[in-house]
Order: sequence, then C-alpha cells, then structure tokens
Amino acid sequence: MSYQQLKTKSALAAKTATRAILGNTLCYLPYIGVVPKPSRKNGISVMIRTRNEEEWIELSLLSIKDFADEIVVVDASTDRTPEIVENTASKYDLNLKLISYNPIYPDTFSLRAVDYINQSNIALKNTTFRWVLRWDGDFVARTSGEFSITRLREKILNLNPNVYYTIYPPVVHLECDLFHQREGKLNIEGRLTTYSNDLNYVKRGYAIDLYYPYYYKPVYRFIAKKEYYIFHLNTVKNAMKLLFRRFYTGWRELNDYNKFPRLEDYVMYRIKKEWGMDNFEEAARYYVNEILCKSLVPYDKNQFGDYPELLKKELENPRYKVIYKDGEIIGRNDTLR
Repeated sequence: MSYQQLKTKSALAAKTATRAILGNTLCYLPYIGVVPKPSRKNGISVMIRTRNEEEWIELSLLSIKDFADEIVVVDASTDRTPEIVENTASKYDLNLKLISYNPIYPDTFSLRAVDYINQSNIALKNTTFRWVLRWDGDFVARTSGEFSITRLREKILNLNPNVYYTIYPPVVHLECDLFHQREGKLNIEGRLTTYSNDLNYVKRGYAIDLYYPYYYKPVYRFIAKKEYYIFHLNTVKNAMKLLFRRFYTGWRELNDYNKFPRLEDYVMYRIKKEWGMDNFEEAARYYVNEILCKSLVPYDKNQFGDYPELLKKELENPRYKVIYKDGEIIGRNDTLR
C-alpha cells in the first residue's frame, strides 16, 4: 500500500472515529429537547434511484417486498426499467411510488451530476416512514435463512424510537458474473437512516453522498458481526453499460459540455486517447476482458455464505460467465469473439 493510500485510509479512519464518538454522545439531544424526536410512523421506506437498470430491477424489487413498507422509485431511464417496475409492483401488489425524472439530456447515458443530486433528494423527500434505506436497482437481498432481509427489518424496527441512527449493513459485491468478486471487496453502500428534515444529498469530491447531522448515532455492528444481507451485482451487466459507466465520473467532473455535450462524445475521446480505439463495441469488449476480468477471485462461499435465493435460476443458466483457459481468466462469454 502506497503512502498516499495509507494517508487516505488513516484520514478516513480518523473521520469515522470522530463521527462515532460524536454520534454516540449527541444522540441523546432529542431527550433534552435540543432537536425534535423522530416523528414519522415506525416502518421502512426504501428509496431507489434508477437509470437504465432493466437487467436486475425485478429481482431487486422482489428481494425487498417483505422488507419495505413502501418503495419509492425515482426513475431517469430510457430503457424498459419503468415498465418493469410498474409490472412488478402490479403483479406482487407492492406499495410502490414511481416518479419519472427527466435528465437534461434524453439519451441513454447522459445525466449531469446536479440532476443526480436532485434525483436523490426527490426520492428521499417522497418517503413517509421513519426508516429510509437507500437501495440500488442492482442490489439483491437474501429472503430466507439467518441473514434474511426480513430479520434485519425486525432488528431495525425494535431500535430506540427516540434516537436518530445511521446504520451501515455490509454489501457483498459480485463482479462480471455471479461467481466472482474482487478480493477483499466489501462495501457499505446500503445505508439505513432515521428520517429527519436535516437529511440531504450533497456532492463531496467526486461522490454524491448523504449528509446527516452529528447527532445521528452510527451503527457498525452488522459489519463487525459479518451479517451479509445484501448483494450488489456491481459489474454483472451489459458490457456497453459498463464501458460508459467507467467514464461517467470523469465527464461529469470535467464539466465541459461545450466540448463534450454528451457522455458518448467524452467516451469516444477517452477510448481513442487511452486505448487507440474508435469503436464502442470493441472498447467494451476490451474493458470487460482485459481490465475488469483480470482482477477477479472466485466467490468466497465460506466467508459470505449461500447466494440470495432469488438468484437460483440465474445461477443455473447465467447470462454472463467468466471464461478460463489453462487456468487463467481470458474474458467473459458475451465479450469474447
């Protein structure tokens, strides 16, 4: 690990420790009337911001149907995502609110950062229950067993109703197919928070993150106890989508919409400059086979346990499969010629 990486990791650890100390101290402010106590009805709202998530959105919704009291989807898609969301909600009688959100550019990939912040805040402000879980359209939860998402629900709803919490359930990443991941890759993207009017999504560096006050009590015990409820099908997706996602942050941060009015323009510039290519399909194959697939390890069942039950059919007949030759990964089935 480089000096800069160690420095960044140390700074993050210090910030986390400061947050924990303040949160565990200031969480009693509602008791003395400095801040109002949580007033919403006890229950769980799941907020989902979607943008072209047609591949996994149905399974994602089904995995939380017995967890959520309501689901709020704010959609900025140009694919079949909203149609699938509506059909799934109707078929399974989900308490789901679908809000259409139009980005500045109506094409497949282009969505400015300010829009993504607004999209997030619209989803947050349209929730109605005390607890809010930020969910993604490519998350799939376990629905039975020791780490069923419904067991997490029971634990959350039984917490002190007079305290504001921010909870970090760990998220297991799957990469390129369902059978691989990156070594040591474990995120805490599925954040659960007690709602208050002070919550707000803001831009922090390159990231768009949730701002919450210091009187929120942080809960890390689900990480410490290795309770894995949520799986993220992070790069188990169409190769073209993965290519455009790679360069999205760079295009957004450059903020030069005169030179690169669309994300497509910026991606073409980058693949020519970095890879000497002028074809999106060729670049997508290269990115998946030569970059994403080269740093994978097999899924660690001993550490993370069985897959979510809803992935059973996909495991039996996977649409994406990492291919080996002579014991080495050579790419993925959909991107190998």
